[in-house]
Amino acid sequence: VHLKAHIGANAVIWQQVTIGSSGGGTPWIGDNCKIGAGAKILGNITLGENVRIGANSVVLKNVPDNSVAVGIPARIIKKEEKDYEKEFLDFYNNLNYKDKIILAGFSNEIEKYLEKSDIFIFPSYGEGFGNSFIEAISSGLDCISYSNTSFLEFREIGLDFGIVKDKNIEILKETLLKISKKEVVFDIEKNKKIINDSFSEDKEIREYLRILKWLILNRNLKL
Repeated sequence: VHLKAHIGANAVIWQQVTIGSSGGGTPWIGDNCKIGAGAKILGNITLGENVRIGANSVVLKNVPDNSVAVGIPARIIKKEEKDYEKEFLDFYNNLNYKDKIILAGFSNEIEKYLEKSDIFIFPSYGEGFGNSFIEAISSGLDCISYSNTSFLEFREIGLDFGIVKDKNIEILKETLLKISKKEVVFDIEKNKKIINDSFSEDKEIREYLRILKWLILNRNLKL
């Protein structure tokens, strides 16, 4: 994090994030922002309030209030819909199988839910955060996401999971059925190894130490 960068109240910043200068300017980040793992926020740009930045995204332009940005370079994929909660609850309350659904809400014990599960579906309309997805993959679950998330970038490091065309419920149903019948099998052990190698606490500590060493050697800083 650059010394001159502004970070507002209640920010949530995940691991391996860079908030730095480019062209002499530094970012101004508003209140209640969430920045996903590995993201880079660079230059004289402004992130408004209640902004979410997807994992591994590279943000080089302003992001307005209540928006979600993902990708390299980051693009704005949606503005938050204030009426989403009402829309969701209206839909939920009219389901014939409502009694078979548990709305767990907030929990500090996510591991317990993951241990009981086999499949993790992330059918978002553009979610950029990869942390819950990574947790599910590292727990050995078969994972599926829509194609308009930033999770496509996880494929680049070798993770094995399902990607379904954005908002295509029919393909999502077909993919679920194939996974349930074991017609599609993901390499769970390979996924666990990649997560261990790429997102481990030891690796993060090594990276921080490498950056500190570079700063000391190149800027004559003293700790």
